[in-house]
Amino acid sequence: MTKVKIQSVQYEKSDTIEMQGTSADTKRYIRNGYFVKEERNGYWVLNKPSRVLAEILINNKPVLQNIKNEILNYYNRDRISQNLVQKFENDLVSGSISLYSDSNGEFVIS
Repeated sequence: MTKVKIQSVQYEKSDTIEMQGTSADTKRYIRNGYFVKEERNGYWVLNKPSRVLAEILINNKPVLQNIKNEILNYYNRDRISQNLVQKFENDLVSGSISLYSDSNGEFVIS
């Protein structure tokens, strides 16, 4: 396992959009990370899940990586929140936790 340096952490809240239209009208939302949660006779409910994006240095190149599931697993939680992300950032700064990458490109917090 290799220790990974995190430059920054950004929390993006989930979002839900309700709209009337055709499937062509939903394409721009789907390209931006939304998925179709419900569709009935031209009524669409689109959902965008929350993300925790970490800017990670890999071979001295910054890469954006979603580490939401790693944070949830480490703190044994089901849902992410701004406060949990803030706790994660504070723990990173204090040095009590670190992020590691394995040979498969998976990330682990310990």
